[in-house]
Amino acid sequence: MNVDFDFLKYATSDKFISHGKDNHLESKLAYIKEQGFEDEYGERAGILEYDGGLTRHDAELQAAEEITNRLSDNIPF
Repeated sequence: MNVDFDFLKYATSDKFISHGKDNHLESKLAYIKEQGFEDEYGERAGILEYDGGLTRHDAELQAAEEITNRLSDNIPF
């Protein structure tokens, strides 16, 4: 799945961060991008939003948390 939007720009926008639920989101997304897992992040966020019923904001927070946890624990995708 190819995610065709700048997720880092969107996720770090004032509108997105204003909820204040995760002040480390920007660093998590930078880490995901650095590791080359933007597509996995976008796919997981989409699944959480559309199939899981989460808001877009909550889905992206959850996806960032899941992806960074998998990367830090060396769990294969």
